[in-house]
Amino acid sequence: MGISSFIVYQPTISLWCQKTDILERFLNQAAVLTTSIDNNEGDIKMYTCPVCGYEKLLEPAYDRYGCCSYEICPSCGYQYGYHDDDQGISHAQYRDNWIKNGAKWHSRVIQKPDNWDAKTQLLRIGIKL
Repeated sequence: MGISSFIVYQPTISLWCQKTDILERFLNQAAVLTTSIDNNEGDIKMYTCPVCGYEKLLEPAYDRYGCCSYEICPSCGYQYGYHDDDQGISHAQYRDNWIKNGAKWHSRVIQKPDNWDAKTQLLRIGIKL
């Protein structure tokens, strides 16, 4: 008689956060769309980048469980969940490097707003150049 072997699957906290985050994002987007349709205003809540102060992120960088959005800030290029979790780069470290390299608009897809100013944007999060 042989011994049967099997693999025990134990989800990690990271996997749990990703699944929870996906569900929460779906529910939030459904609520936003429903609200926009119901009140006909079309207002979508925007969030601020904790790295550079950009105020038009579609999701919070981190949810109430501390799970990251994986959104990339079009202004500074920081990706929540990649630069912090995978690369170990803090917001302050990334910000300092972004400023040192000229605080340039990052995205090639999302056009830089006409009135965009990195110094003014950084003031929103208490950083004065």
